[in-house]
Amino acid sequence: MKMALGAVQAVGEMREFAPSMPPPNTANHREKGNGGDVEDDLTCLGTELYELFAGQPPYIQSRDVSNDSSEASGYASHQRQKRDKRSSAQRFVPLRELGIPSSLCDLVTGLLKSKEASKPAYKSVVEVENDLVLIANQPQKYLFNQNKVHREFQIPQHPLYGREEQMTKLLEAFYWTTNPSAPNNGMVLISGYAGTGKSCLVAAARDTLLERGACFASGKFDAMRQMRPLSAVVSAFDDFCALLACDEDRADMVREAIATAMGSEGGVLADMIPNLRKVMSVSENFATSSSNIGGREAMQRLMFLFRMLLRATCSRTHPVVLFLDDLQWADEVSLELVHALITDVELRGLLFVGSYRDNEVSPDDPLTTWLGMVRNSGRVNVCSVAIGNLDGSSVNSFVSDALGMLPRMTRDLSDAVSHKTGGNALFVDQFLASLRDEGVLSFSLTTRRWQWDIEKITAKDIADNVVELMMEKIRSLAPEVRSALRVAAGFGAQCHQDIFHIIDRASENIAATNIALDIAVSEGLMMKVGTSYLFSHDQIQRAAYSLIPEPELVAFHLQLGRSLWRSCSADELESHLFVVVDQLHRGSCLLSNHNEKVNIAQLSLMAGEKASSMSGFLPASTYFKAGIQLLVEGDWEMHRELCFDLYNSCAEMEHILGDFGGMRQRLHEALKRARNLEEKLRPNFNLMQCLGAQGNVIEAINTALPVLSCLGEEVPTVLSKASVQKELVSAHQLLCERSEEDISKLNPMANSGKREAMKVLNLLIYYVFTEKKEYFPVFASRMVSLSLKYGVCSESAMGFCSYGMLLCILLGDYDRGFRFGQVGLRLMERFQVREHLAKIYVVVFAMINPWKDPIQASLPCLKEAVDVGLSNGDTESAMLAAHAYGGMSLCTGYSLVLLVEEMSHYAKQMVECTQHHTYTINRPSRQAALYLLGGTNEEIEGSLFDDGEGDRASIYSNALLLFHRMWLQYLFGEYENAVITSEALHKATGTNKSGGFPSVCNGTLYSGLAAIALARKCGSTQDSDKIQSSMGQMKVWASSAPWNCQHKLELIKAEYAYLEGDHLGAAQAYDASINLAKKHSFLHEQALALERAGIFFLESGDHDEASESFTKAHDCYSQWGAYRKSAHIKKLYL
Repeated sequence: MKMALGAVQAVGEMREFAPSMPPPNTANHREKGNGGDVEDDLTCLGTELYELFAGQPPYIQSRDVSNDSSEASGYASHQRQKRDKRSSAQRFVPLRELGIPSSLCDLVTGLLKSKEASKPAYKSVVEVENDLVLIANQPQKYLFNQNKVHREFQIPQHPLYGREEQMTKLLEAFYWTTNPSAPNNGMVLISGYAGTGKSCLVAAARDTLLERGACFASGKFDAMRQMRPLSAVVSAFDDFCALLACDEDRADMVREAIATAMGSEGGVLADMIPNLRKVMSVSENFATSSSNIGGREAMQRLMFLFRMLLRATCSRTHPVVLFLDDLQWADEVSLELVHALITDVELRGLLFVGSYRDNEVSPDDPLTTWLGMVRNSGRVNVCSVAIGNLDGSSVNSFVSDALGMLPRMTRDLSDAVSHKTGGNALFVDQFLASLRDEGVLSFSLTTRRWQWDIEKITAKDIADNVVELMMEKIRSLAPEVRSALRVAAGFGAQCHQDIFHIIDRASENIAATNIALDIAVSEGLMMKVGTSYLFSHDQIQRAAYSLIPEPELVAFHLQLGRSLWRSCSADELESHLFVVVDQLHRGSCLLSNHNEKVNIAQLSLMAGEKASSMSGFLPASTYFKAGIQLLVEGDWEMHRELCFDLYNSCAEMEHILGDFGGMRQRLHEALKRARNLEEKLRPNFNLMQCLGAQGNVIEAINTALPVLSCLGEEVPTVLSKASVQKELVSAHQLLCERSEEDISKLNPMANSGKREAMKVLNLLIYYVFTEKKEYFPVFASRMVSLSLKYGVCSESAMGFCSYGMLLCILLGDYDRGFRFGQVGLRLMERFQVREHLAKIYVVVFAMINPWKDPIQASLPCLKEAVDVGLSNGDTESAMLAAHAYGGMSLCTGYSLVLLVEEMSHYAKQMVECTQHHTYTINRPSRQAALYLLGGTNEEIEGSLFDDGEGDRASIYSNALLLFHRMWLQYLFGEYENAVITSEALHKATGTNKSGGFPSVCNGTLYSGLAAIALARKCGSTQDSDKIQSSMGQMKVWASSAPWNCQHKLELIKAEYAYLEGDHLGAAQAYDASINLAKKHSFLHEQALALERAGIFFLESGDHDEASESFTKAHDCYSQWGAYRKSAHIKKLYL
């Protein structure tokens, strides 16, 4: 190191001493006849450096040299005078014999031979100085242990060669993502051809990212593993959890955060991500989830749990970089999950880095669609990075580093390499290795440096691409290694070592595949990471796979599959089921034995069910279809259960994937061959699910009625009042015989037919309530009757809750409705049906309890329903709970500032969960809250309540829109419009009171208040019937739920007394309303009562009382957050 620094200093002094020395570009100088001076100067510089390193001169120069041109530089003359004094007895000693590093030896030798060489190594002293600075700055490469390292020809690991701009973009995206002011997560998309170094770029950035506090996790998709859902994502998260488990500083905090975020449902993830249990330390924290859910709900639950895991562990102070390689092979489930993570508005500090081959992705590819969705979401900062081939300078840097030689010395070799490979990074790497293997590039023990035959390299025939080059290399290996590589390639880019142990157990295999693969590892063709073998690059895997003749491929895979299948134990088959079935499917066209086909169809069913349990619905569908293709018509007789299972399972996957045509075709095939009720139940149930999800409720009911009839539960096709009354009376009579306590302790339902009937009724109860209400009393009553006659089951919980809702909102029997709602909750706890909690909580706490209990008590339960529903995958019920929470909070006087923020958050979740119908019906309450807050200038009559979502105008959604419009119209004094809207609301709903407490109770209240206000303003009594009806209904509700309704009743009584001229009664009722609203925490209605009292006092001439009332009303509205309304009060009265 000191020698190199000394040389740099010496050259600098020489340039200072001789300022007339030519600049780097000396071409013109030589043309003018001064080339000899430059060569003399460089030779003299070599002599000076030799003396500096060796402590003695290199050799004695002839005195004839002194007769140079008189125009030679003074410095050169000075050097010649020094040489003249040297002893002629000294011989030349190469510096390498003195132990000087070869980089310095080559530099000095090049200078000493400047006059002799046809192509001088250097053209100026500046070039020499540059090389010396390079040596001094990188001593590990050019000075220390150089001989040992570079004799072994080590290819550089993850350096940057011409990728500085791309690296900067990647790091800037990380810095942006971790910036406290960044509103979104980040995504970097790295595109380029195979072998250009996309993953190497990320690997080069890894250390810097780790230094900046990032937790780095990576996974890789595989072209031959696309049927294994989430494989790359799960691998990345397993690595991530392993890192968390090793972080002792954060261990306790992370453990607590994960447990809080995921609760007991974390066991679902722990089953997929083994290292998650290491993070939690105690396995009991994650018992296997008790929720028995499947289908789309399982997928939604999985999305939610992954989001919760990252929310608990990722932040701007502890950022996470998630790198997934080869996105062009990603399965749709993985893409959907990544989309859910990076667009999560509650998650911060996540940078997703994805690489893909853009030349292998077509415009209609799922990845193209996915990328468009991410870019258009507006929630992700997207940065695109394109990677091309290396330019000539970068290739030279690569070769220089590989050989440990100065870039100037490797230029001719790198030019040839660049020309042969086109600059493809992987091709360059492998081409250099092939030159070494062939001896064209070799390490000289004499000169202690690499040397090459440039003519042979230039003339060498080379494969067109890296795959062909690697095929040539693999062919040169021992037969057992070639065979092992072919086997490994048949499984994809990576494979667990246990697979090879199983194959070696097969009778026809006597060689140890793992040993052969270890040789491949030593050759740099593969890597061993943990218990898995990975090809160093997927192009190498492709090369090994290409060695299998194409006509033999199908037979090759079939043989692999058979070997695994026959040699593995039951546990091994369970662990490697996807691998076995994939191989068998690839060779299935060669199957001739029908019994073998049936057995493989059974394996296909198992693989599909396993994929479905992991939310891999597309792979599951593919497995089921492959199993179906192996069967023939005769199997419907010989293997009926297998046939029905495959067809029904395939139909369920097609339902989830939205292929309703394919689903109906599968179900038609199954129903056509069904002979008994048992065989008809599952396909009919799937068909009802499909029809209900599509909104075809009538068709779903028409499908259900014959099934119920077969189960002994006749339901009339055409309902009459008499038939509905009959159902209600039957349930009522059975209930009169038992107490609520007795019902909760009934024996479990043992009759399997009645259990199936309960499942059908439970499936349809929600659909009939929203779309076909005349069936709701029949279905709810029938579920109660069946439970009382035959015993209770998990569906009984929903049955009793539905019956309680029926009593409350349709029959007005609030006491009994409340009690049966409690029965339903107890049954839910008894049967531990957590997967139904969200749906049951919506019914109980939004539709039943507010008619008896303080409405504020229901709000925490509805928030819990949101969280549990999301964690269970029941996004429909979760978002209905969110909708109910927002609407009920708005009618309790809850802070509008906080509520608008919460409602905005839930609205985003509704969109994320594709619950567009719920998003639409929730829109009026969101807009009303925002309007009161002052966050919009839209007119109440204008676009504020226009239904821009295109939702079908159901009674419920229309009622919500009209109620909120009427409410705001009344609050802002538009009494005529409020009455008109009230009439429209009554016309839309008629006697139907099926909405929730806010719209039904408050709709009645404000309809009556608007009618009274208009009557007082116009002096008309034409709405007296409406007023009396409203007051009468409010008295009933106040009797049932005094906490929620008594202050409302007092307000409408005060307004009516004032209308009738009873000023004393009005004053007393206003006072009662104000005090009760305050006592029961209805801040907004306390404000309203104060405002109406203020108007009463003002119009009665008591200006002091009026002023005090208006001031208090203004303060209450402001405290509520209704700044637009408080400004309205101030403008009119203060």
